[in-house]
Amino acid sequence: MKRSLALFSVYFYAAWLLVQVFCGKFGMDSFSDTRFFDAIYATAVRPYVYRALVPAIVRTIADATPAPVAAELVRAFRMPNIFPEAGITITYQYVVFCLVIWAAFVGLAYSLRTLTRHFYPDLSETVADFGVPLASMALMPIFFRNFNFVYDPATVFLFAAALASLVRQRYLLFFLLVTLAALNKETAVLLVPVFLVWARHKAWRIAPTLAFATMLTVISLGVYGYITHQFHDSPGGQMAFGMSAYNLQLAVQRPYAFLWLVGVVMAFGYFVARDWKTKPLFLRQMFLALLVPHTAMLLLVGCIDELRVFYEVFAPLVLLMAPSAISALGAAFSDRDKTQ
Repeated sequence: MKRSLALFSVYFYAAWLLVQVFCGKFGMDSFSDTRFFDAIYATAVRPYVYRALVPAIVRTIADATPAPVAAELVRAFRMPNIFPEAGITITYQYVVFCLVIWAAFVGLAYSLRTLTRHFYPDLSETVADFGVPLASMALMPIFFRNFNFVYDPATVFLFAAALASLVRQRYLLFFLLVTLAALNKETAVLLVPVFLVWARHKAWRIAPTLAFATMLTVISLGVYGYITHQFHDSPGGQMAFGMSAYNLQLAVQRPYAFLWLVGVVMAFGYFVARDWKTKPLFLRQMFLALLVPHTAMLLLVGCIDELRVFYEVFAPLVLLMAPSAISALGAAFSDRDKTQ
């Protein structure tokens, strides 16, 4: 009981610090296509308006809160009226948004704990419960470069939670999380190849594998189709095409951004590739099943120098980096002790 309380308290405060950093680097109102106000009221341009889950949650909670309670909560959080032209309503919605992403970051920590314990059962409880989740959360601000969007914390949490539910073989929960991930972002379809890798790993028969994969595909694409139909009159396009030229010219037009991207990829790549064959097979396959199709799509419709577009891969990425980082730290402390 004491350990559970300590765990929750640490995650609780770590997540709140992460909220502060996330909101401190709040890029939505510096990116005119999807400002906070537009995202919450579903007036952003396509495809950003399709990411409907978090705005719907925020609006539902805010609409159900009596006005005096909302005003009191704004005062309690010492939240300035950041949108004076819209009144206190949008400021309270911003408070609700902060609480929602706070919960998402706490959920992310618990999901990483579950995944760490599953893939690395020999790790000490302290490292699995505190070390890996907290180090992963400390790594996240690297992904906050350029812009942060309202759906980003939900993306990283839902993908990590879906993977955690899959390895625990809680399939109904997995289907629910895939549905929520589809409401949050169209990339939920990436969980279909992950499931196929899992089914092969568990030696499922072909018939149930195809049935489950078909249901997952119908859910993810069905939700996407419904949302795109709902917002078909919104300005913008179905996808942010045209980014391929930006990505190809990145080294010339933004050399510092390109060098930063290369440096991060090399650093991450080193820890992922180190002792690659000794790491859990399913974890490696899951990572590649997410990374390869996602990267291929991002080269066409995303800005690859925005690491936030890789939140779908975050959980398996940090889990593959973890043993290499632990080994490197152990070697560093061992060398230091020898020299003393």
